[in-house]
Amino acid sequence: MFLNIIHKINLKFLDTTYFLFLNISSEVFYALGRILKTYPILVRVRMTSKCNLSCGFCYLKEGLNKNEPNNLNLNEWKKIIQNTPKFTVFDITGAEPFMAKDFIDFTHLLHLNGNKYSVTTNGTVFNDHQLELFLKNYPTMIMISLDGLEKLHNKIRGNSNAFKRTIDFISKINEFKKTHKSKYPLIKIKTTILDENHHELIDLLDFCKNKLDIDQYSYTLLFQNKARGGMQLYKSLNTLNSESGNSAKYMEPENVFKTIDKVMKNQSRYPFPIIIKPRLGLKQLKNYFLNPSLFNVSYCPQFKNNLSLYHDGSLSPCELGLSLGNIRDFKYRFSDVLKSTAFLQFTKQFKSPNSACQGCCGGKHSSC
Repeated sequence: MFLNIIHKINLKFLDTTYFLFLNISSEVFYALGRILKTYPILVRVRMTSKCNLSCGFCYLKEGLNKNEPNNLNLNEWKKIIQNTPKFTVFDITGAEPFMAKDFIDFTHLLHLNGNKYSVTTNGTVFNDHQLELFLKNYPTMIMISLDGLEKLHNKIRGNSNAFKRTIDFISKINEFKKTHKSKYPLIKIKTTILDENHHELIDLLDFCKNKLDIDQYSYTLLFQNKARGGMQLYKSLNTLNSESGNSAKYMEPENVFKTIDKVMKNQSRYPFPIIIKPRLGLKQLKNYFLNPSLFNVSYCPQFKNNLSLYHDGSLSPCELGLSLGNIRDFKYRFSDVLKSTAFLQFTKQFKSPNSACQGCCGGKHSSC
């Protein structure tokens, strides 16, 4: 009982602690990089452009389901992991990572190397054998998209069977955890707040409370920013800046805010912590819904250390759509990327606040 209470307390503060850790470590490692070989604390891995669903709000949609002739092969993934220390955290996403050819083998390499890693998925692309192999590679957290109850979720996701598959996915993860007497992987539900689903958000929370066994619940505010980590990478910072800015709009901002205000004021009803990203104070949420473009990250040091790695080996800083080259050109070493001319020039030229960061889940936002 006591250990369960401690676990719940840890979950409540996990997101804030991780945020502070990334900020502090990014500053420290950037400073140390002037005299020592350093590595990224966090690497986001976009393992594929493939996705089986069709979500109208997806900021990646223009780059989905492309041909992938130059993908990293398994031997190359192995070289990358062998050249990476175990303290580097990997955040695996896609599009849909379960559609990537070497996804399971890649997570096995991470497990063998001792790296912590998370996976973001829609929870619909799996079979029992594949899922068991994946879970035996012990991911730290699985973040699963759920945007409404069955009828609405299926409509938003463009698939009549999406909800049922995702609920089955969550159930099988919990069966694995019980069988192996493990608290991991942690299960986080991720819901994008939309005009189409705000009226159902409280019912969805109650469903998760009564029907699912989850560890965290996260809301993502709607954003559309071409400069932020899509599948297209720009070659210059000037071009990136010219394409940047959050162009998302809510059609019913007042009604959406009323729902979220009610949720946050009653969050003690739920056995799991509720998080909102981008990071905003509750008083600022209403203004975000009225005009998302008025909010930006005032300062964030994570661009000084964090990297994104794409399925074809392309690299970008943090989650920004700026090309730093290809991991193959750096002998599969992230340490070489961080001391490269391209990366060092970027860190000198990039200034906060920058509209390229608008909508980022990693930085704390405030009004411009």
